[in-house]
Amino acid sequence: MDRLTELERKVRELSTLLEVSRVINADLDLERVLHTVLEQALLVIEAEAGTLWSLEDERSVIVPRVTKGPATPQLLQVRLKPGEGIVGRVIQTGVGELVADVQQDPLWAVRVDFATGFATRSLVSAPLTGRSGAIGCLQ
Repeated sequence: MDRLTELERKVRELSTLLEVSRVINADLDLERVLHTVLEQALLVIEAEAGTLWSLEDERSVIVPRVTKGPATPQLLQVRLKPGEGIVGRVIQTGVGELVADVQQDPLWAVRVDFATGFATRSLVSAPLTGRSGAIGCLQ
């Protein structure tokens, strides 16, 4: 990657951080903040879809809190068990992952693709952490 391309990428990342920071400081509506975080993350990594998952109901279920992409309505109905799928592993370990081909990962929750009709190929997963550890995952 040449120097100009690297600088452009850094400027894009900083602009994204500034936008997210602006929204968080200007708006206390958690849903709007989460939508902005997801949208900005998708812009930075140039992804066609994304989900912000959260661990809910006393850490007994992982639910899609915010989604963006072609399968959004169907995905909002999906529920995963703690530890299930790549998202479950990322929440459990607190370690982000880059998976080039999810079909080759034995933990891939293929039922998510069945439920949505969306064919996931590769994905980036980052844990969302709070004071008590991982509370969700940005995929």
